[in-house]
Amino acid sequence: MPNFVLAKLKSLQRSSTKSVSTIKKEIIMEIITRILEQHPLQTREYTDRNGQKQQFTAMGFVLASGADTLFAEMTGEQAVKQGKLDTAYYYKADLSMRSDSYTTERGEQRYGTRIYLNRIAVL
Repeated sequence: MPNFVLAKLKSLQRSSTKSVSTIKKEIIMEIITRILEQHPLQTREYTDRNGQKQQFTAMGFVLASGADTLFAEMTGEQAVKQGKLDTAYYYKADLSMRSDSYTTERGEQRYGTRIYLNRIAVL
């Protein structure tokens, strides 16, 4: 099968604060993929900036698209409702990639990129 990536990229600029400053860039793309692994649902508690207890829920996926293999996270209520997906099928997946650049309270520059699985449907 030829390269599975369907050309549909869109860049968005966003900004918010993390420690001192943050610049976020989000890229949205659609791919045809197979699921190599689906990790179990994980939940952890954290305290938000307002001191309130919150809960973060996520499910990890290892996806194969052409020659590329990537790890993506499905978060929130969508992850809770997501059942087990069959690795024998091809899926259409909508992904968001978010890159961060921020300065810690100690003045160190940090970078990070996360890939989020927004939607997935069997072909």
